[in-house]
Amino acid sequence: PNKGSFCICRDGSYGTMVACENDSCPIEWFHIGCMGMEKAPAQTAVWYCPEC
Repeated sequence: PNKGSFCICRDGSYGTMVACENDSCPIEWFHIGCMGMEKAPAQTAVWYCPEC
């Protein structure tokens, strides 16, 4: 996995991830599994993390 801290789990970048659409989101990228998703939203969908 790539180094860094992402998601609410604060783990590295791995697997399928989804970006929060809030430009000011302090985390920005989330693992879909941590968000309770089985797959990423459609590219045309607007998605905000639970904090935003």
